[in-house]
Amino acid sequence: MIPPASDPTETLDPAFAAQLLDTLADTVPPTGETEAARAARRAALRIAFWALRPRTPTEAMLAAETIGAHHVIMDCYRRALLPGVDPVAAARARSSAATLSRGRLATLAALAKLQAAASPPATGKTPCTVAPADTAPILDGWTAHRRGAPTDAPASGYVPRDRTGAPIPDWKWEDMTMVQRRATYGEPGDVVLQAAAIAEEDAMIAAEAARPAAATAASP
Repeated sequence: MIPPASDPTETLDPAFAAQLLDTLADTVPPTGETEAARAARRAALRIAFWALRPRTPTEAMLAAETIGAHHVIMDCYRRALLPGVDPVAAARARSSAATLSRGRLATLAALAKLQAAASPPATGKTPCTVAPADTAPILDGWTAHRRGAPTDAPASGYVPRDRTGAPIPDWKWEDMTMVQRRATYGEPGDVVLQAAAIAEEDAMIAAEAARPAAATAASP
């Protein structure tokens, strides 16, 4: 069943999003028990979650379900391909993966329908807003935006830039370098990662600015 269209005035509270990511992280088993493994898992889940561009609690829950289903599907395939696995068990695992894949695609279709049906609010602001800091507790180090601030201003305070110095929306992860992704989707307040990303950006921007001068000097 397709859920009703999102209310365009509804907001995605950062505390709700953080709690949902916590639940998702607890659902997906880590590949190791080290702190580094747990941090890597959370960063990967954040990238996947925000890449689906949820703007409301309903959309966020559908995004989380999609990601959870993906990990279960991959585990089914892993079990089917284990060395020496019983052929019957392998066939059962492949069948489960196929069934779950259909369900995941249906969830993605529902999410896409919600996002397509949502219209911008009358104020002209995007529906990708979160509540102000004084109205809800913030979990997992998240900080609330001012009311009306679009979600492409990340909760971490760090805003990635391209080689021209223009800001990169946080959902356009494919336009970011790996360092920028880690600074954007990693633990908020990680000043080491943010400083590394800013230094990389400064170097790219300087190199881009120097290109016309270099081309002029090289011309006869």
